[in-house]
Amino acid sequence: MQDPKYVKEAFSRIADRYVVTNHMLSLGTDILWRKKVGRIVAGWEPEKVLDVATGTGDLALEIQKKCPDAEVTGSDFCQEMLAYATDGGVKKTVVADALNMPFADDAYDVLT
Repeated sequence: MQDPKYVKEAFSRIADRYVVTNHMLSLGTDILWRKKVGRIVAGWEPEKVLDVATGTGDLALEIQKKCPDAEVTGSDFCQEMLAYATDGGVKKTVVADALNMPFADDAYDVLT
């Protein structure tokens, strides 16, 4: 497993260009799968959704659009990425390491 400190620093360094790079490297397929996941999650009619490793929050934003009545939380261990998520419109973010989540097991209806 990669050193978590190294991974966190790497994502901190690329936060400002992550979205554009992701769109380019995936040839836009990242947008398509997020829309599909948003539709699937909406079909479950959740009240609370946790997007783990949300990064810049693109999936959390899609779920917010598809599930306007749900409380959607984006979590990530990289504060710099979460800043982009918040600036982009993710309503609730939490700094949290996916390997040691600070939430009760039953705190959310859906995890992505």
